[in-house]
Amino acid sequence: MFPQVDYAISFALFDRKPSPFISRLFHKQTPAKSDRVTNMLFAVKNLKEWHGLNIKANPKHYSLTARMTRARLISFIQDHGARLHCNSFTDVSGENFKYWIIDSADLKTDLEKWETLAASSFMHLPVCPPLDNASQ
Repeated sequence: MFPQVDYAISFALFDRKPSPFISRLFHKQTPAKSDRVTNMLFAVKNLKEWHGLNIKANPKHYSLTARMTRARLISFIQDHGARLHCNSFTDVSGENFKYWIIDSADLKTDLEKWETLAASSFMHLPVCPPLDNASQ
């Protein structure tokens, strides 16, 4: 399903239902399938390699630009931005799924020093115990 990750942390399940105000404003109905979204944070050792493998395994999770540049654009943005990439509202085994990818070293730095607050900001949400690849 996904290339190997160092750590996987699941945090909070959010409803995709629009607020009553937004529903009335746009006359939008709630999607028929599950309204829940599973959110995951994946920490990986090599971003370029991981994205390359994931694009091959899950091409629909990425934009056309990302697929055309073979993840070079994503890696560039992660190297010069908040260090995170998000593949949102993907379908994984029939479930709504949103996942964030970060380099393992960047995750450690962000959690210890709050460098960007990108990954550490998720930790105020309820989290499931991480899956540690090193201990398996």
